[in-house]
Amino acid sequence: GKPLRRQKGKDGAGVYWACFNKEGHASGEAVFMDDKGGKPVPRASFDCPLCKKPMKHFRAQDGKMRWGCFDKASHTPGGRDVVMDDKGGKPVWHPCPQCGYPLRRCLKKDSKSDFYWVCRNDDLHQNGKRLYVDDKAGKPDFSSSKKGKGGAR
Repeated sequence: GKPLRRQKGKDGAGVYWACFNKEGHASGEAVFMDDKGGKPVPRASFDCPLCKKPMKHFRAQDGKMRWGCFDKASHTPGGRDVVMDDKGGKPVWHPCPQCGYPLRRCLKKDSKSDFYWVCRNDDLHQNGKRLYVDDKAGKPDFSSSKKGKGGAR
């Protein structure tokens, strides 16, 4: 196969190793490894809490690292993507108290520092509506959960 190439991160903060020869890998995807002392080391791997398949570590449009599993067919019932924040190279996972799907932390509209949590898997909720939960120090505050539109947003 082709050799790994040492790369600088877009933000200039980190270094990683990559092989972009997708056809040369059984997965059909590029391979990424972390850098430790100038040598490639395997990246941490975490399984999706729903389907148990390995999640992808990716940079979202907002520039932040996230973890995700996009095999909707395996996430039944509901069939939605699973996306989690990254904290220290690990996924941040808080299950919905109603259905078990991972809650998603979101920035409130017109805010730069005020967050809320949401479960978008309304198909599995008894009332058929999304669950909104306020954020308290980066974690869901279940004492304030709100069902339906509006909620904590």
